[in-house]
Amino acid sequence: MSAPRVHHEQLPNGLTVLLRESRRAPVAAVQIWAGVGSADERPGEEGLAHFHEHMLFKGTERRGVGEVAGEVEGVGGRINAWTSYDLTVYHATAPSEAALPALDVLVDALRNSVFDPAEIEREIEVVLEEIRRSEDSPHQVCGQALFEQVFRKHAYRAPILGTRESVASFDRARVRAFFERWYTPENLMVVAVGDFDPAELAGAVRDAFADARPGQARRKRTREPAAEAPRGTLLRRPFERACLELGWPVTGLAHADTPLLDLLGFVLGEGESSRLVRRVKERAALVDRIEAFAYTPLDPGIFGVAADLDPERAEEAIAAMLVETERLRREGVADEELEKARTNFLANEHFERESVGEQARKLGSFHALAGDWRREEAYLEAVRRATPEDLRRVARDYLEPDRVAVAAVVPEGSAPSLDAVRLLEAARGAPARDRGRAAPRGAPGPALRSYQLPNGVELHVERRPEVPVVALRG
Repeated sequence: MSAPRVHHEQLPNGLTVLLRESRRAPVAAVQIWAGVGSADERPGEEGLAHFHEHMLFKGTERRGVGEVAGEVEGVGGRINAWTSYDLTVYHATAPSEAALPALDVLVDALRNSVFDPAEIEREIEVVLEEIRRSEDSPHQVCGQALFEQVFRKHAYRAPILGTRESVASFDRARVRAFFERWYTPENLMVVAVGDFDPAELAGAVRDAFADARPGQARRKRTREPAAEAPRGTLLRRPFERACLELGWPVTGLAHADTPLLDLLGFVLGEGESSRLVRRVKERAALVDRIEAFAYTPLDPGIFGVAADLDPERAEEAIAAMLVETERLRREGVADEELEKARTNFLANEHFERESVGEQARKLGSFHALAGDWRREEAYLEAVRRATPEDLRRVARDYLEPDRVAVAAVVPEGSAPSLDAVRLLEAARGAPARDRGRAAPRGAPGPALRSYQLPNGVELHVERRPEVPVVALRG
């Protein structure tokens, strides 16, 4: 079945329009994408991209505070926004007859927000509370720590929310200057999917931005140098449980290997039948939760493994996780395992496209991050055609032991002897490569360890401390 036709247009001032008609339900999703995220902030601006997500709903020249959201919600719709490292997106979903009013509300917010100083002060407190909540979340603290290890130079290392110090310093002049620099038509994209007349909606977009003038903002980001050795950090916080993340630098969305990495994530740690769940959680009982993922934004991202566990099991868990990634690199994926992962992956992709909002998000993401909305079909086709050897290749290319980063957050007072050095020792001692000494490679669980000695001899050891006897066989 061919994909629905997309109306793609670029206005003379540079604004992009992507419209896909879908008559399956009397609903329309209308979104405006701004090509600016936290990775585009200058020193002292940390958190400004996200702050605009708040301020653009705080009143315009035509609508007072509360009326921006209230007008869409009043017709049974929903309106919201989100910010990432690369993008800020304002989106509304409404009954089809309200598609044009929803567009008008979003355009008004983006073009005519007043940035009232009193509202800025109020929103500073709201965002500061958001930062405090993030600092109370073990997963967010651990995820931020991992990004700081993987990205030592690139702007992805900084938190999207900003810091308390930077957010507290915001004022109208700084907020307005950031807005005027980035919210210009060549840096904006209108995306809509749903039950509407594309020609009518496209005409409304042209009228709404007819007098908008291009700006001069250009992205300038520091490239991340290649990692040459494992990196790690351990943080102690007043939490009840520990969490652990491993990460490797990988690709951005536009790269041809990205769909293979996404599929590899399903094989390794997505679902109850994945390798990490079966072997590290169920069989070895080292973690309470474990998953794998590929985060592939505009610039090179992260392939990660995340787990919740007892802090005393952290070193064993790291070794067991790396045993599994090394098995992928050495042995590859069985045909049956690949087909199961592919089926689940494609089913998940179909489920995500059930709503017009998610369809619009996919359309906008591929155009903004991969350079062309048409790459979505090529991405899915790469998943459909992926072979076991393809997955083994990307595992070998990207999941190199020397490039792994480790981040752990443990409760204060727990495992007092555990530190970042021991985490890195666990990573180096796992099956990585021959480092001049035997290193474990391949194991169905933590009790069995397999080694390859420098001369090629294989050694398999199963430790049973409850039995005071040693048995050897050659």
